[in-house]
Amino acid sequence: DIGPTLSHVLSEQPEGSRLGTMCLASADLAAFHARGHWHGGAQIRNITWDGERFARLDFEEALLPGMALPTVQLYDALQLLFSLSHHLQPLGPDAVRRVLRAYDDAWQAHGAGAALRPDLRAFLAHLLPRLRWVARIAGWSSRLSQSREMKRLRTVLEGMAAFVGERQAGP
Repeated sequence: DIGPTLSHVLSEQPEGSRLGTMCLASADLAAFHARGHWHGGAQIRNITWDGERFARLDFEEALLPGMALPTVQLYDALQLLFSLSHHLQPLGPDAVRRVLRAYDDAWQAHGAGAALRPDLRAFLAHLLPRLRWVARIAGWSSRLSQSREMKRLRTVLEGMAAFVGERQAGP
């Protein structure tokens, strides 16, 4: 048995316990990437947790060879992050930053070569203005502006910005 989906696990956990599990999942994905793998569908519905190990389901996206491995791995990290937004939003932007930091720290701890390591901070720094633009456009609609999806997006964007800002502040 590979356990229930991460989506189910997080829904059943008390809110105060979720951040640790989300950080573990993020770190596990980074270790998976550091071994040269990619998922292509790294949403929490496609990850299971048996209390000790994570497993991945539904390797559905045929992103290689069309995209470089580091790009596909960044796509995985974004899929995981955005699929966690339901659970991250009540915890705030710092929770998003901590999940991203868990990914980055785990990759470094794994000792994989720097040439193979996708630069998550640089990627997010490049992506943030585009995502903020989407959020601004959605903000023109009073219905969309106050939607739970926009609240989640704003939380994720603030957390991404904090994570990206850590580079300017130092390690």
